[in-house]
Amino acid sequence: KIIELEAAQSELVKKERMERELELAREVQQRLLPREFPRLPGFIVAARNQPARQVGGDFYDVIVLDADHFGLVIADVSDKGMPAALYMGLSRSIILAEAHRILSPRRTLENVNRLLLELGDLNGFVSVFYGVVEVSTHILRYTRAGHEKPWLLRLNGLLSASIQLSGSGMVLGVMEGEQLNLTEEELVLASGDRLVLYTDGMTDV
Repeated sequence: KIIELEAAQSELVKKERMERELELAREVQQRLLPREFPRLPGFIVAARNQPARQVGGDFYDVIVLDADHFGLVIADVSDKGMPAALYMGLSRSIILAEAHRILSPRRTLENVNRLLLELGDLNGFVSVFYGVVEVSTHILRYTRAGHEKPWLLRLNGLLSASIQLSGSGMVLGVMEGEQLNLTEEELVLASGDRLVLYTDGMTDV
């Protein structure tokens, strides 16, 4: 009885420690997500994140690149829990750094993929949608690296249309650059358009 009690107490301590670590990781992850988005003339951005567990792997951001361009990124790293949180922080940092170096979404994600591979066996991958909006022309150039296809909701007079964006490419962090097959697409955003970005958590539900 004493041995069984000691074993139960030991398991309880391990469980409490793990729950505490996950809670701390969740707090860190939530702090990595933007609480406010930059003011963008003619554009409004809103987001919501609700992890499936204490710690998920989804992240998003709006990145001011220069006076006439800003970037939109949403991504989903593989797995859940602590490994996902760590990979999320790493991927987000690399994307932010590379986004400021070049305006092309495709070349940005190719560089991100190369850096993830150079860091060695990280035992993970990340799907990414990354787009760059040119404010003066309302042109959106974007690349999908294995991420869900966004929807463009367009109001045309009294009629509305739902358009699923195209583009192809593999997730980042697994294959060499020539195997990614990333494409860079382009469209002109119209007044009243709503671009809906999401991760597979939405479709899983």
